[in-house]
This record gives sequence, C-alpha cells and structure tokens, in this order.
Amino acid sequence: MEPVSALKTIADNISSEIYEIDTNDKELQECITKIVSKTLKRKSNDQIIIEETQAKKLPSNVKMWSPDHVKKFLESRMNNLDFNEIDVKKIRDKELTGRAFLRLTEEKLTRKVGLYELNQVPAEGIMELVEELNKT
Repeated sequence: MEPVSALKTIADNISSEIYEIDTNDKELQECITKIVSKTLKRKSNDQIIIEETQAKKLPSNVKMWSPDHVKKFLESRMNNLDFNEIDVKKIRDKELTGRAFLRLTEEKLTRKVGLYELNQVPAEGIMELVEELNKT
C-alpha cells in the first residue's frame, strides 16, 4: 500500500472512531476531525516530497538536475496539481535543467510567443512547485 493511501485509510479509521466517542458532542467531534485532518495533510505533503525524491532518485540539489530529472519530478506531481503530460512534454522538449527550472516565472511559462506557451492554470501549478523548491 502506498504511504498516501495508508494515511487515507488511517484517517478513515480515525474518523469512524471519532463518531463513536459521543454522538451528542458535535463540537468535540468537529475539533478532533480538524486536528486529525491538518496533521495528516501536513505529514502526507512532506512524505510525498521525500518519497518522490528517493523513488525517482533525484539529486537532492535541484541545481544539479538534468532535463530528465525535471521531467521525472513534474510527472510525479501531476496528480496533485493542474498540469498534464502535454505541459511536462513542452518543458522537457526545451531541455530545461534544474537550475533553469528554479528561475522559471509564470510569465515565461504563459507567454504566447515564448518557449513553453502554457495555459494559465497549468503554469500556476508548476509555479507552486518552483516556489516550493526555491524555499528549500
């Protein structure tokens, strides 16, 4: 079972147990549900990044990534954000390295007479990743 699926299963089990606590105390149920949800979300996001890096054998230093590393990273995050294989292919076809990936801007991605010519929504999803990587 994948770690994210395992976390969802745990969350489902906890949720069912929360409702068995005391059906009259809705406020307590809501509070516990929020705490569990936030904790699982935080853990799952961190775990996803760690697992992707390990599973895809990406160098820990993004600046050392080859165009294939960038492609693998983007492919591993497609399910979480609003871009697809076509958008990843546009970036891969331009031989974008990790160093260049970190310097991407939304304008560069969406410029109609530019290198990538992505639509706004996929560009925003990719920029979330760029910003996330630039923080580390």
